[in-house]
Amino acid sequence: IGRSDVLRLQGVGAILLGVAFTTWLRRRGHCSPGLVVASTLLPVLTYTAVMNPIEDVLPLFPYGPEGAWASSRMLWLGLSCLAGVAAAASCLEGPSSLSRAQTPHRHHKWQHNHGSA
Repeated sequence: IGRSDVLRLQGVGAILLGVAFTTWLRRRGHCSPGLVVASTLLPVLTYTAVMNPIEDVLPLFPYGPEGAWASSRMLWLGLSCLAGVAAAASCLEGPSSLSRAQTPHRHHKWQHNHGSA
């Protein structure tokens, strides 16, 4: 597997992590889990990709020909599998803790009847 394949795997893994985290939050009753993911997970992954603060310990985003590409591939393959299983398990665990009674109702102008037709 070449570097471009590892980069694609990193992207897929990051997406699966976001899906798993969002699904888990939704099953725990959060009304807007996407907002939580967008405000926490995305900045953390972006910082880690740009600054690469723990490259010697954890090769999340290797750089250049001397980067630990093989280790990164194995790491992201494991993270992707784990996130996929976690998202699937979260979907299969039964009714959400967010019941219809807790779901916020959204009313739009076009939903109100302002006169007879």
